[in-house]
Amino acid sequence: MTKKLSGQKGFLLIMDVALLAFLSQVPSIPVESRTYPLIFIIASLILSVLIMFKGKEKDQQEFDHSSVLIIIFAAATFLYLMLMSRLGYVPSTLIYLYAAEFILHFNYKKPVFWLFPAILTAFMYFVFTYGLSVILPRGSWF
Repeated sequence: MTKKLSGQKGFLLIMDVALLAFLSQVPSIPVESRTYPLIFIIASLILSVLIMFKGKEKDQQEFDHSSVLIIIFAAATFLYLMLMSRLGYVPSTLIYLYAAEFILHFNYKKPVFWLFPAILTAFMYFVFTYGLSVILPRGSWF
């Protein structure tokens, strides 16, 4: 008999991985500022594990298509944020938006598939650069 992963447990598993990533960064925080984040990360991990291993859920949901999309987008967003420092804002945002359209099965034969990410990226670039005077990542590979 195989157990299926419910949507709630899948979400908690993703959150535990994120909390462990935050926990690995705690040593880089100055000692006098470390206590508050450490308490909340550890408490969140403990509560998450307790919820995950509690008794049977009344409404056990299967790990459906929407849960898979959430995991894919979480991984894609993580990759986007990691690549932004290497590629820069414009290339990494274009790759992320085109990948999102592809994952969501947009019709790539329509011009909006190709135009929307380029227009949105350019618009956001000009808003942040000239309107808000925020310096966006340029990328270390270029």
